[in-house]
Amino acid sequence: MLSHVTLTKASQPNESTPYKALLDRLSEPPAGPASADNLMTNEDSIASVLDRLAELPPGSAYLGVGPDQNLSMIAAARPSTALILDYRTKNRNLHLMHKSLVELSIDRAAYLSRLWARSPAIDDATLADAGRLMAAFAAAPMQPERLAEAQETVRRSLEEKGFRAESDLAEIRKIHARLAGPGPEARFLALKMYPAIGSLIVMKTRSGRPGHWLADDALYAEVRRLHRADAVVPVVADWSGAQAMARIAAYLSESRVKIGCVYMSDVEFFLFRAGAFDRYVANLARLPIAPEGVIVRTSTREIDHPERMPGNSSTTIVRSLPAFLEAVRAGKIRRWEDLF
Repeated sequence: MLSHVTLTKASQPNESTPYKALLDRLSEPPAGPASADNLMTNEDSIASVLDRLAELPPGSAYLGVGPDQNLSMIAAARPSTALILDYRTKNRNLHLMHKSLVELSIDRAAYLSRLWARSPAIDDATLADAGRLMAAFAAAPMQPERLAEAQETVRRSLEEKGFRAESDLAEIRKIHARLAGPGPEARFLALKMYPAIGSLIVMKTRSGRPGHWLADDALYAEVRRLHRADAVVPVVADWSGAQAMARIAAYLSESRVKIGCVYMSDVEFFLFRAGAFDRYVANLARLPIAPEGVIVRTSTREIDHPERMPGNSSTTIVRSLPAFLEAVRAGKIRRWEDLF
């Protein structure tokens, strides 16, 4: 199991906390375009695999990519540590914002009040029903003064953790404002064609249980536990690169923890297109992987697939990670479509 150090007091001006030092040690310089404004997921099929992730043995490592959908999968899989990899610094800063807000907020209502800068009246019955909770926040106006207060609180929290670069803090303020403005109506790339975050929060798993980490007290508590243990680590990393992935493999091996879940979203499609798929697979093969480890992938394209849930605009599947690597070695994965 990994040993994480939680910050208990404000840092000195030039002091790097263990958490920030770990992020810096594992990360590499950002690569590729940084302008994409994907501050939340557009994958409405994530809930379809959460029952399967909840069956995994707890305490392994989780590797994922992208924004907030990782937190729902982390809540289901209950890892001991979660590394979220993305080639953009913006994604790391997005997760640092979430970390600060989660640590500061004892429950989901407090978190959403800070995130969306709204103050609806919420009783126990409203908190217990995700639909009623979203309706309450949708009916409440965004309060600019509450947003400014929350942004300042996040800034102080991150500065205490050693994150003091003004460029990062300014970007985090912009991210926060972009999510707070629309509140429950926030969408991927701010486009109406994608599902609103409020509609994703109320979605159920295949067994009918709340799936989203903000739809259930126990799921939120699991994410908060990991954040307070400094165990959710956003890393600036290229999945097909030669630097960060090697560092992550060494870190996990030294920590004697194996990977139970890798979540790739639709990144493999772009790796195929860029001619980088073989390098990505070689990086995965160097990682310490549990025999029961799984890989989760999503297609946001229109595909006819037996595991696609009616009404969803995307398809998410779970497969054995060791079996996937063996299929690649056997030459069975030659194009993106073979993954599905």
